[in-house]
Amino acid sequence: MQGMTDEERNAAARAKWSANIEVEDRFANRFQSTKPPAAPPVAPPPAAPTAPPTALPADPLTKQNPDTHNKNAASKTSTTKIAVAQLCSTASKASNLVTIFKLAASASSNNCSMLFLPEVATLLPPKGTTIDNAEPIPPPPSSPPFESTTLQTLSEIAKRNSLHISVGSMHESGAVDADTDEPRVWNTSLVIDDKGDLIGKYRKVHLFSIDTEMTKLSEASTTVGGTSLSPSIPTPLGPLGLAICYDLRFPYLSTSLRHSKNSSCLIYPSAFTVETGLRDWEVLLRSRAIENQCWVVAAAQVGRHDNGRKSYGHSVVVNPLGQVLLDMGGYTSMEEEDVDGSFKNIVKYVDVDLDLVRRVREEVLQVERHQVDLEVDLKK
Repeated sequence: MQGMTDEERNAAARAKWSANIEVEDRFANRFQSTKPPAAPPVAPPPAAPTAPPTALPADPLTKQNPDTHNKNAASKTSTTKIAVAQLCSTASKASNLVTIFKLAASASSNNCSMLFLPEVATLLPPKGTTIDNAEPIPPPPSSPPFESTTLQTLSEIAKRNSLHISVGSMHESGAVDADTDEPRVWNTSLVIDDKGDLIGKYRKVHLFSIDTEMTKLSEASTTVGGTSLSPSIPTPLGPLGLAICYDLRFPYLSTSLRHSKNSSCLIYPSAFTVETGLRDWEVLLRSRAIENQCWVVAAAQVGRHDNGRKSYGHSVVVNPLGQVLLDMGGYTSMEEEDVDGSFKNIVKYVDVDLDLVRRVREEVLQVERHQVDLEVDLKK
């Protein structure tokens, strides 16, 4: 809609609104079918109202405002705009995919190169249905059509909007409990490129478990942990290191992604509990950014879900200096039953300075001072 007046944009949005209803019906019908359907043509939805891009703080390494720096270096393509989605996912795959469809269209219309979704973005299943709702995911690189209806739909959304999508995670079928031989799932993060191809996949290694007076949860009751890290994935942000939620608490994982996999951006799509989020969320994310001199993007679930559990929210973007450039809000106390609807199913944008990682790493020489021999000794 570039070059259009406000009146023309509003008229176009109204004209497309009825088409969006057809999109919702198609998604719903797709998940009622017993066999994977052919991909129907999908009409673009109206652009959702969005918040303005987050202003970046002054860069202490260059002593200048990043916006000024970006304009001076525009010919070198030194920035890229990303979109971060904060969801309150439901027990309906169709409903969740319609929400993602709308947010992706909004991100594309705002000239974003990549959209980040939270953990279990496509379905937060009712209790007892996790295994039945899991879907097969092929190894990357893979191209459509996909056996998984959910993955096929996400591929179409990415391609239609010329957008890379980090699918925070979805439940992958095919896992088996090593002790009982009973079926289990993997909690799997995916990266889809702007052509709709699957280019990255990571199975969550560290499974969450908590047993406090307020919260009791064991991910291992339905899920098998992964056994390896993913290679860094080439994206518009540079090499992307994949991790999920509880992985955030294990610094050796992020250190491996930074030093062994050469990542310049780490992601932590999450569905943090309110109890642990209030206490630990921001300080852990800032720590991972500072110690690895990486960008950190953490798209999060928020609010009370259909199955009764509550997610903390506060999706954030942190730069390699540990500065929080975006916080999308969420719970502020354990006493809250739910958060305001304005925090749910929204997307916000951040301009990422692609050169900042290099500048920070040149200023503070961590790789050159890394004591590998001591690290090995400490593991003995």
